[in-house]
Amino acid sequence: MCVGTGGHVLPVKNIINELINYGIEEKNIIVITDKRGNEFLKLEKIEVEIKEFFITNKGVKGYLKNITKLLASVIEIRKFLKDKSVKIIFTTGAYIAPIAAIVSKLIGSKFYIQEQNIYAGYGNKVSAHFASKIFTSFKDTKNIKVKNIMFAGPIVNTNLNSQDLLIKSIKTISFIGGSQGSKDINKLALDFLNHPISKNFKVLHITGKGNMNLEIKNENYIQYEYVEDMDNIYKITDLVIGRSGGGSLEPAFLGIPQLLIPYKHGTTSDHQRLNAEFLEKKGLGIIVHSFSDMLDCIIKLSDNLNEHFRNDQVLQKGNKIVSKEIYDQFFR
Repeated sequence: MCVGTGGHVLPVKNIINELINYGIEEKNIIVITDKRGNEFLKLEKIEVEIKEFFITNKGVKGYLKNITKLLASVIEIRKFLKDKSVKIIFTTGAYIAPIAAIVSKLIGSKFYIQEQNIYAGYGNKVSAHFASKIFTSFKDTKNIKVKNIMFAGPIVNTNLNSQDLLIKSIKTISFIGGSQGSKDINKLALDFLNHPISKNFKVLHITGKGNMNLEIKNENYIQYEYVEDMDNIYKITDLVIGRSGGGSLEPAFLGIPQLLIPYKHGTTSDHQRLNAEFLEKKGLGIIVHSFSDMLDCIIKLSDNLNEHFRNDQVLQKGNKIVSKEIYDQFFR
């Protein structure tokens, strides 16, 4: 069960692929998501049920205040799953997690959570008390106080390792705003293109759906609305400029340097700030707060990127660890 952003859908998609590789048949897997999630999944042989869920950004108070809406979602999902003999429910968190937790108790299934960020969101915080196990990307995940945590490492959407990255004479900077796009990142990309230093780089830009600007004519610049296979981007990227959500763990896993611009609003701000601070402390990125900060970093670091950042793998990949635990429970 997952909500429809790349940070939640792509871990689900990668776990599904691992489970299939282990030998679980597609007919034994169901995905419950929303309309956005279905666009990212594109799973031909797996049943996908599209639902619209109750959403709150006010934590426990929000759920309690709107308990009737929450229970309506629970009843609808339970009814859908009632005759399907569900053995395991797995969620990547957000507002769908409490629904998944309650449904798992009602139908008697095992319940697993994956927390991609160093600071758990409210959905996973509340739901963790019901979970058989919580898989974490970080050893010291914050905002979850339960005993059944298992450090697995991030679930990443890449088949590459650090040694697969290409070395090129012209450096490539990739502006990545996440699956939904980011107005701030998009503006930074365009401002950078208007600065003379941009002529020294190849610039890749993932704008998010509906944000392409076809009027830009620049031989050093390529823009994409959305990229299905990020490996083609990572292979040629020397520096990533983007947010510090769960997606930032993929360049970090590969040892690609990042200039990190944490999202500053809502509950997401806590985990993005802490993710960024962790990556900066590990020598995998630098936090920047403005265009001038970004430009200063690019000017200072562009000639010797590898001397200023780590370029080896310092993060553990969690894909196989999480899927193996689920696989073992499925046949237990």
